[in-house]
Amino acid sequence: MEFFLLHVAVLVTLFIALIKPKGFKKKLMWFIIWFFVCFGDIFIGYVAFYYNAYKYARNTYFEPFKGDSLYLGEHKVWLSGEKVSKISEYYIGGWPNSILPDFYTRLLLDNKIKYIEYKEVSEHPINNGKYFRLYSSNEDDKNCVASKELKTRLFFSISYVKNDGTKGFIEYDEFLELYNKYYKKYLENYNKYYAYWDYFLDKNIFHEKIPTEIKELITYLIKIYNMKNSNIIAFIDYLPKYKSIIAELEEFYKNKCIARVQIDKNEVSRYEYVECTNSDYEYICDYPDIKDKAWAKFKYFAYIKDRNNNKKIAQSIFTYKTGKPFLLYSTIAEVTAPPEVLYGSTKLCNKNINVGVYSDSECRNIFIENFINDKELRDE
Repeated sequence: MEFFLLHVAVLVTLFIALIKPKGFKKKLMWFIIWFFVCFGDIFIGYVAFYYNAYKYARNTYFEPFKGDSLYLGEHKVWLSGEKVSKISEYYIGGWPNSILPDFYTRLLLDNKIKYIEYKEVSEHPINNGKYFRLYSSNEDDKNCVASKELKTRLFFSISYVKNDGTKGFIEYDEFLELYNKYYKKYLENYNKYYAYWDYFLDKNIFHEKIPTEIKELITYLIKIYNMKNSNIIAFIDYLPKYKSIIAELEEFYKNKCIARVQIDKNEVSRYEYVECTNSDYEYICDYPDIKDKAWAKFKYFAYIKDRNNNKKIAQSIFTYKTGKPFLLYSTIAEVTAPPEVLYGSTKLCNKNINVGVYSDSECRNIFIENFINDKELRDE
């Protein structure tokens, strides 16, 4: 609310100031002066900031990639929850806190790199502290930890709360049986009359507009699974997604999987990727040899080192906006604006890519992919 009132106050002040001078030229000059008083900091500060970001916030590659693997260092791995423990002991590719983000999975599946390795940090009683190698393989590899089959089972195995407050679980095979028995039957009889029936689910799960086949499914879910209304609605929302998600997974994995084997420490890749902000949001690197500029300071986003000689062979620098406001709008904004408004888009990597508050994946992806693709060395 205060941030909204700030906008109103500044704009009212600006236009009230135009009342005083007489004549178009004087009003125009007065308008320019007051506009600068209110908003000039935005233009001056951001022009200087983006100029310095373009000049200094960039990726630099000192040596070419001469290997077939990349070591990620210590990698915090989260064990799966109760919902998926029957399917996989880990969250698998593409999920929050997954064992491997989709970017790395894609590198392996597309054969852009042969191995990705890490040292596991987790609550796993056996695997914690051990080294692992991930690689692309066939779907029948016994070491698969991420695949179309696993992700399908993970996504369409559904936990829910029963009417008596206890937890229930529908496994993928049960989900598929219900899909084929009820939803396919509904799709075969689909017509325009059914087009917007899902709108009525929130009002009454047995509303007259809801198709007969869906009502039969609802009755079954209540009778067999003792499912609450809210979980019934969530379950039905899953049904239309099935075909599209299966198609996406088939396209993504292309009959391959990501497999994993344990390795010894001395087998780890010579190339190590180091991200300078750890999982606890602490900055752990030194600082680049760049003096602070107007409205801009610099940090390393990440670097790649040769573990054989501990030499830095590639680096990515990002810049973040600094400087105290000195004009009306910025001075008031400093006090009243929410942090996500004031600071949310003031970090840049690779010249002009925003380092998000919660995600910096684009910075990482470009930096690593250019390195392993042997892009021309840049030390600009």
